[in-house]
Amino acid sequence: MSKRALTILVLSLATVLSASLPFGAFADESQIRLEPYKNFEKDWKLVTVRFRKDTGELRFTYANPVAWKHMTARLAGKTKDPYPKGAVFAKTGIATGEDASFPSSAVPGGVRRFQLMIRDEKKFAHTDGWGYALYTEDGKMAPGDAKQAALACAACHKIVPERDFVFSVPMAGLAPKSSLLSLPASKNWSFRDMEAKALPGNVSQHLPVGSQSVRVLEGEITRHVFEGTLDEVRPLLSREASRAGKPAMLLSQDAKRFSLVFAKPEAGKSLIKDAKPCAPGEAIFLAVAGAVDGGEQAVKDTVKVLQFCYKGE
Repeated sequence: MSKRALTILVLSLATVLSASLPFGAFADESQIRLEPYKNFEKDWKLVTVRFRKDTGELRFTYANPVAWKHMTARLAGKTKDPYPKGAVFAKTGIATGEDASFPSSAVPGGVRRFQLMIRDEKKFAHTDGWGYALYTEDGKMAPGDAKQAALACAACHKIVPERDFVFSVPMAGLAPKSSLLSLPASKNWSFRDMEAKALPGNVSQHLPVGSQSVRVLEGEITRHVFEGTLDEVRPLLSREASRAGKPAMLLSQDAKRFSLVFAKPEAGKSLIKDAKPCAPGEAIFLAVAGAVDGGEQAVKDTVKVLQFCYKGE
C-alpha cells in the first residue's frame, strides 16, 4: 500500500470513528449535549436533594442505572472500584423564594440550570475521569468557556477523592447508612495566612479598616476559577472567617479573580436599606467577589457586594 493510500485510509477511519463516538468526543466538554438525557427526572433514580446556601437553590441529583448500581454497591461495602464508564449523574437547580402565605417556607420558583457529570476515564482523564457540563434553564450550553467550567467543577470535586469525586450520596432511607450527615467531613480544605498588604490589585480596599491579615484558601480549586466558583465558596469562606475571627478569601492562582468574606464591623453601615435584622445567634457578614484590577476584561467590570446573616459554627 502506498503512503498516500495509507494516509487516506487513516483519515477515513478517523472520520468514521469520530462520527460514531458519543457526545464529548476528544474531551470537548462543549460537545456534551443534554438532549440524550432529557427524561432523566422521569427515568433515573433520585439520589438526593441539596440546598445551596450561596444561590438559594434546591439541587435535585439523579443517577442513571449504571451510576445508581455502583453507588449503592460502594455504600454497602461491596466494591471500592471507581465508577464504570457510562455512569452519569444529572442535576436540576431550582430557584426558591419565600412563600407569601407561609413565610417560614421557601418554595420552588422555577428551573435555573441543569448539570451533567459523565464517567469516561479515557475521554475525561484531564478531569479525573469525569466530564462536566452546565446548561441554562432551556437546556442550552451555559455561556462561557465550557472547558474552564469543567476544570473548575473538577477542582471542587477533588475534595472527595475517597468517593471517586462524587459529592452526592442517597438520602437516608434510600440506601443503608446513606445519610451524608453520617460521613466524616472532608479534610481537604486548607487555609493559610496572608498579610493584607500583600494582596494584589484592588482587593485590600475591600477589607475592614485595620485588617492585618487574611485567611486564604489553598489547593486545586484556586487553579481553575470561573464566575460560579466565587459564589460556591462563600459558605466555606464564611465558616473560616467566623472560626478565625478575620477575613477569609479565595484568590485564583492567576490573581485575576477573588471572593472575600468577613464579619461586618459593628460601626459599619448596612448595605441594605430596611434590611431585616439577623436572627439570634447570627451576625451580619459581607461578601465581595469579582475581578482583581488588571484581570480579564470579561469580568473586570463586575465586583459584587452582598450582605447576609451567618451563624458561626
